[in-house]
Parts: sequence; structure tokens; C-alpha cells
Amino acid sequence: DITGLPNANWTDISASADGRTFIAVSGPAEYGAVAGTVWIGRAATAGATVTWSQAMGGLPANANWSAAAISF
Repeated sequence: DITGLPNANWTDISASADGRTFIAVSGPAEYGAVAGTVWIGRAATAGATVTWSQAMGGLPANANWSAAAISF
């Protein structure tokens, strides 16, 4: 569920096996969208509302992310 994410050119989203942790990545800005960001989503249980936060630490600004993977 991408509810709560900003307007962006989302290129990929991946979920953990238990359905509680997600990663979403975006590519270049298009039509006023946010450029190249990585967001992490967490839910209390599988199928619950996901709370998203932007990943900031050590990531290049405005990168062109094309794929995401997550493993727990």
C-alpha cells in the first residue's frame, strides 16, 4: 500500500516475507514529482496500515533508483 507516500515517479516497491516491512524507490522527477528517494514502510501486522518514513542516512541525493529488495 503506497498510501502516505509523496507524489513521485515510483519505480519499485518490495515487501518483507512477513508483510510488515517495505521499501519503495523512485526514479527521476517527472511532472513535479519528488526525485530519486527511498522510503521505508512499517506495519504492526501484515495487512495493517503502513507508516512510511524517508530513508536519509548515507544515500545519494536525487539518485535514479530503479529496483528495491528487502530481506529480514
